[in-house]
Parts: sequence; structure tokens; C-alpha cells
Amino acid sequence: MKDTRGKGFVDRTGALYRRCVSQPRNASAPPDTAGRLSFCGKTTTGTTTTQTRRGAALIVRMMVGPIQANCYIVGCKQTGEAVVIDPGGEVPRIVSEVVKRKLTVRCILNTHGHWDHTGGNDELREITRAPLMIHRGDAPQLSQTPDDWLEEGREIRFGTYRLKVIHTPGHSPGGVCLAGPGVVFTGDTLFAGSIGRTDLPGGDYETLLSGVRGKLFSLGDEVRVYPGHGPSSTIGQERAQNPFFQA
Repeated sequence: MKDTRGKGFVDRTGALYRRCVSQPRNASAPPDTAGRLSFCGKTTTGTTTTQTRRGAALIVRMMVGPIQANCYIVGCKQTGEAVVIDPGGEVPRIVSEVVKRKLTVRCILNTHGHWDHTGGNDELREITRAPLMIHRGDAPQLSQTPDDWLEEGREIRFGTYRLKVIHTPGHSPGGVCLAGPGVVFTGDTLFAGSIGRTDLPGGDYETLLSGVRGKLFSLGDEVRVYPGHGPSSTIGQERAQNPFFQA
């Protein structure tokens, strides 16, 4: 989804972002940075932001865009390096949260190519100058050319933290999950009490179920699930209670 606010908006916001990330992490942010970022665009009524600290990671969940998809900012607490997962829209809010926590975005990661998870790609990439990554199977759905690929087994490292790519097609051909220590970001593959749609082009019901059973359930029952829509869950809860996996 193309930015409609113009190059001036991107240039101004990018300058503010780079001014902030160039400061030492223990320094104060430039005055009214969050305010000057938040004025740049409208936000959707009812959006929420929650923050969680799990091990070495800082996880910020934001509900963005017209259908309130989950966007995640995942930061290394030690170094301040971060990735943004599925920037579906409301990029000024995303950048404001990044700046407020004094993080530097190293990568933009798409769990799949549907518009509600990719709508802010162009804008965020221009502002942060971070590379955009997606699985090759979903790249044709983007309006832009990715900078790199999310391939099965690849580890995305930022600071001392890492996320491992797990290819889980079924909702879309190039759908992936991103697993870190004790957590997994599942996009539209697995939700709390449900799964992603498989009636869209490239979807396949049995392939999705097989991927969850074979690749996600093996991560361990205590692993926290952060999905593309709705609240978080655990692998154990989904194995025991998700109606799609009750034989």
C-alpha cells in the first residue's frame, strides 16, 4: 500500500528518527520527539500498545490499520537493536514507539504478504533505511521489491537476540513464523483458539494444519505465541484447546 502523504513527510520523520537513534541509549530523547512523530498521521480509533519483557527481548505489540492487525517491535534489551514484524499501517505510531524506547530498527520482517500486514512497508523502510524481508513465496504480493529473503532455518540476528525462520505455508504460500527463545510470532498461521484462513489464493487447509503440528507444536508447550491478530497464547494451550487440532 503506497504512502499518500508525500516525500516531505517521509523525509521529516526519517530525520527525526535518525536524530534519535544517533544519541547514546542513556541520553534523553530530543524534546517532543514523540509528539512531532504522532502528529504526522491519523491513528485508528481503539488502537492499543502493550509491552512485554521476555528474557533478553523487549516485545511491543501494536494493533494497527483498519482491521487491527498485530505489529510487533522486538528489541534486544542489551544493545537496543530491533526488528519490526508486520508493519500493517500507522507508521508514525510505530516510529514513535521505536524512538520512545531508543531502539534502532535493523530489519523489517513480513510473516506473509497480505495487505493488512504489509501496508506500512514502504514508509517504514524509507524512514528507517532498514532492509525489508519476506519469504519468496509471498514476494509477488508486495508492491515493492524486498531486500532479502526469509528462508527456512535462517536466523535473523539483532544485537544478542535472534529469530529463526520457520516456513509454514497454508494461509499463504510464503507464510512464515519467527521463533525466538521462549516465543514464536505466528502471523496468520496460528491464532489463540483458531487458525488463519485457507480459502484465499494459495491457501491450503491440510498444509497449514500439518505445518503447525510438525513445526510449531514441537517448540514446546511453554512457548508464548504472538499471532497476527488477537491476543497471545501458548503452544500448550493451542495443542490442548484449539478446536482445529482436536482429533
